[in-house]
This record gives sequence, C-alpha cells and structure tokens, in this order.
Amino acid sequence: MVIGIGKYNGDMGEWLANRVPRSARRYRAALLSGVAGWGRLFSTYIRREWVAGVDVWRCPLWVPSKPSGTKRIIKGELLVRQAADSFAPWVIVRPTSIWGPWSDVPVPYERFFTLIAKNLYVHPGRRNPLKSFGYVGNMVYQIGRILEAPVERVNGKTLWLCDYPPLRVRHCADEIQRAVGARPIRTAPLPLLRVAAAAGDAARMLGWQNPPLTRFRLNNMITEMVYETSELESIVGPLPFSEKESVAITGDWLRNHNGLPKEG
Repeated sequence: MVIGIGKYNGDMGEWLANRVPRSARRYRAALLSGVAGWGRLFSTYIRREWVAGVDVWRCPLWVPSKPSGTKRIIKGELLVRQAADSFAPWVIVRPTSIWGPWSDVPVPYERFFTLIAKNLYVHPGRRNPLKSFGYVGNMVYQIGRILEAPVERVNGKTLWLCDYPPLRVRHCADEIQRAVGARPIRTAPLPLLRVAAAAGDAARMLGWQNPPLTRFRLNNMITEMVYETSELESIVGPLPFSEKESVAITGDWLRNHNGLPKEG
C-alpha cells in the first residue's frame, strides 16, 4: 500500500512511523519529498529506504513555477498515480487544516488560542461557520486505520483527512475560552469588523506586517469549509479525540511549551 502525504512529509516520516500500529508496518508507505523546480517535472527519481521499520519509497513532488493549490493537487495526484501504479496499490491522503500540539514553529492556530486566552478575540456577529479542521491525534489515527484496512477497501482512493462532524467556529472558540480560563468571548457586528478589516489592509500597505484583522482573515473566519468524509468515516470509524479533549490537550501543551497565559 502506498500513502501520499502531501505537505505532511519529510521529517514527519519517522514521527508517523513510530506511532502507526505495529501491525500496519507490513505495508509500504511512500512519502512525497518536495523538489522545487521552475515548472519542471522530476518524476524519474525514486529512492527506497527504511524509516523506523517502515519500507519507505520517496519520490519527488512536482512544484510549478507559479504554485497554486489547484495545480499542486491535480499534478501531485497525477504523479502519485503514475509512480505508484508501477509497483504497488495506493491511496492518497490529503490532510485539511490540521491543528494540535507538536514541535513545529509556529504551532498551527496558536494565534487563535492566544487571542482567546488574552481576551482579545472578538467573534463576528452571529456567524458560526462549519470547518472541516482536523486534530493531529485524530489524523494520525486515521492514517493508521487506513494502513490496516483491506487493500481492496482503499486502493485507488483519495481521502481528505479531517475531523467529523465538522466543528462550529463559535463552539470551538467557547471550548478554548473555557479550557484556558479566559473571560466570555465578545461579539461585534459584522459591518464593524469589515471596516476594521479594511483598515487592517490599509495598515499593511503602509508597512504594518501583521495587523490583527484583514479582509483575508475576516473572510476565513466567516466562510464555511466542509469536505465529504462519509467514505473516510466508513473506513476509520469513530475518532479517539473529541473536540473538547483536543482543545484541552492543545491548551495544556501551549501553556507548557509556548507560554500561553495561565488560567485566570
């Protein structure tokens, strides 16, 4: 079985190999190693090695001269299919927005936790969009279950990795607020936040590198992002970490490693 892990590759290989069930190590895992190029295709170089007891096949990841999400998905999947079909069954997994505790710098969504902990987060009106985000512990569990699944069950499939059901942004923010002991989250009218976001864009043009709110950030806050997960759910089953547990674990980790304000 071949797993294409997209951007979660390279140094994550050994980390993942140490956490997948030992019985799953009989499968081959192919990690895609990024190779920057000016629109050129590096499809002939494949290297085989053993990482923590897992048979790893490394092959290049196509990077266009003008990268975009669509180009990388379409061409990246094509490369995996062409390379994998020649030596093994395969499945492509594509993590969505993954959050949780690990040693990356910066930690994904640390800013969201920090703003809430410092009582600086303001929620946009009554908007409460659904988001197909994924807790890192659930993502690793999903990969392990896919590795253990019968080959005929997963061969040739492309699966988005995220939590299910999708989380609600306001509900998640309230969970974080309770976990870090912050004050109840305030709400601001959306038109007022649009004005503030436009001001943030203007400030950025004048040299402020990281204003607290921009139109891009505001649009992310109010736009739904939902992926189809019914097939993933049928393969993986119930996830080990609830949203409340994931928030609590991440909050504790950020307090101990990244200086997140203490409760109260």
